[in-house]
Amino acid sequence: MSRYPSTANTPTTPTYANGFTVKLVDPNSLGYIDGYAISTSIISITCAIVSYAEPKLQNIYLLGAAGAVTIKGYFADINGDITGVSFSTTIPAAGSTPWSFNNVSNGIPTNAQFARVNLSNNVYQVSANSSTPLTDFQNNTTNYPVTIAIKSGYNTFGRAGN
Repeated sequence: MSRYPSTANTPTTPTYANGFTVKLVDPNSLGYIDGYAISTSIISITCAIVSYAEPKLQNIYLLGAAGAVTIKGYFADINGDITGVSFSTTIPAAGSTPWSFNNVSNGIPTNAQFARVNLSNNVYQVSANSSTPLTDFQNNTTNYPVTIAIKSGYNTFGRAGN
């Protein structure tokens, strides 16, 4: 029979805003939880609903991690169906004015939730609303996360994650 570490002395952690807490209970004070107890659902789990939103396409800014980057793709609606027309353009290198999906020639379709794209190389990424200055992103790009260009498939930006 499998034995798992005791949770009897596990401190209770507060539930954070927009987060969740999971607590395992040692119902018989045995100092461990065995596989049988787990399979019969004796463990209590408390879970709050997590609300997490990916950034809007309009708020995503990119810069090339190693020079300019070609971006090609299309926008999709909440169901993953293409909306609008495909696009192909260039994202400038780090240190330049940050690029956003607002720069696509035909604009972002009103029902677009995300973009599926091919990137010719890695990009730095940040999400910022219109009141957030982008000068730090432009001047300190290497402090920001790198999105790795997926060569055997596609990258997804927007409400569908990446």
